Amino acid sequence: VRSADKKVAFIISVIEDITQRKTNELLLERQRNLYDMLSLTNQAIVRFKDKDTLFTKICEIAVEHGKFLFAWFGAFDDVNEHISITHTFGDDRGFTDWIVRVNEEHPDLIRQTAAMRALKSGENLIMNNYQLQATTNPFHQKARESGIASSAYFIIREQGKVIGSLNLYATSADYFNDEITNTLAEMAVDVSFALDNLRRDKKLLQS
Repeated sequence: VRSADKKVAFIISVIEDITQRKTNELLLERQRNLYDMLSLTNQAIVRFKDKDTLFTKICEIAVEHGKFLFAWFGAFDDVNEHISITHTFGDDRGFTDWIVRVNEEHPDLIRQTAAMRALKSGENLIMNNYQLQATTNPFHQKARESGIASSAYFIIREQGKVIGSLNLYATSADYFNDEITNTLAEMAVDVSFALDNLRRDKKLLQS
């Protein structure tokens, strides 16, 4: 604002808080990525006719299209309470390799992992702030090194039996809101249903 002699008298500054707008844009982008992931997963279910190829592709889709930090599938041995990392994709900075070593050297410690808790309960597990979970304390340092802020573990079944979990990791805390969680849970059900179909088709082919 200028005075009569054209000199600047003062200025008026207007500041707008766009935090909520940016948050909404981020949530919309995440949801769009998630629907891409769900669509491509369903295409993989139709296209691939064996479990190994299907799980490999799902982990790849989760990272490249779902934009997760990394993903892995853990096969569950309920008798021996053991998890085997059978498929993985993404830059985990050595996290899954470290888990494998811990599994071999300290099997009792692995029983404390979030993935094992989910598998034993048969329920999906969401950890929206990995570093604040007391149960995962032995893994916090390695998780920080790997960029993990939140994680989720979705149960995969075959003929009703828990056979493993799809484990997803994100760099942001509070990543897994209700909408994202429900969509991923739906995807896990679709994969479980596909495994039942693959088993049935294999039996028909053998017959």
